Amino acid sequence: MRSRPSLLPALTVLFSLALSACAPSHTPLLQPPARSVRPAQTPALDLAGPRPDVILLTVSGRCGPPCRAPRDNHDTLGARGTTDALAAAFTSQGLSVQVAAYASQLPATTQSPAIREPQRGFLALLADVQRIQATWPGPDRPRLVLFSHSQGGPWIHYLPRVTPQVTYDLMIDLDAACLFFQTDFSAAVSASAATLNTLLAGQPGVPSACQYQATPKGPRLSKDIVPDNVTLNLEVHSKYRFASPGPGGGLPLNYLADRTPNLRLDGTRRGLHLYVSRQDDHSAISQPSSQTMAWVTMNAGRIAATWK
Repeated sequence: MRSRPSLLPALTVLFSLALSACAPSHTPLLQPPARSVRPAQTPALDLAGPRPDVILLTVSGRCGPPCRAPRDNHDTLGARGTTDALAAAFTSQGLSVQVAAYASQLPATTQSPAIREPQRGFLALLADVQRIQATWPGPDRPRLVLFSHSQGGPWIHYLPRVTPQVTYDLMIDLDAACLFFQTDFSAAVSASAATLNTLLAGQPGVPSACQYQATPKGPRLSKDIVPDNVTLNLEVHSKYRFASPGPGGGLPLNYLADRTPNLRLDGTRRGLHLYVSRQDDHSAISQPSSQTMAWVTMNAGRIAATWK
């Protein structure tokens, strides 16, 4: 009677191969090449040139997979053409417009291995506002418009709080979101502590951009409070319910939405206007072809007509 061949040698080989497949590789992973981000085509802010009628200051939101946030946060509003769509609402009224764009970052400049162009953050925005005020002081100043999406919202609500001497004529926030704000920027705040203490002496710290403030209507996150040095506010919330996407694309089921209407610190809604999209999800509201941007550009144009 013949004996059966042993399976032990074969199992040993298979087990060794499995272990080698699970073991960490010492070969470095290839990184995809850095991609270029298209800026807005509207003329860029030029402090050495003639005074524009309107300066549009934009802060984009937190980037989504496969990008690594906050490292890879960049100017998505410019890249999508949304900034240009908004600028056109002002130029259609005969006003000259210049744009300065910022990513949802704290440092003045960051360089991601995934994005070719350096991205400018909140400290650059703060410095630009100070230079704008020094270059064009007095009543003949340019109109200042703040425009944001998602995690960019806390930054544009925070800016007027720490520059109370500056008047912002219009704030436009699309689905302002505090999600991940504190965890994304706590390290940068610590690393920039000395600079922030100098620049923001006596003003609320950066973490307060996503902390609660007391109002007569109850506590509200700072992203939902419009400071008094902002004249008008156009606020957009993405859709609350399941609905077919509109021209801006997106998904039928929304995954993130701002559901808290903005207030003034005194609890009123003076100068504040809210639009809730029926079609656009959190990403689609920032597309230039969206239902949301049709509402924004229509009302921005009406406001601009009163500035001439």
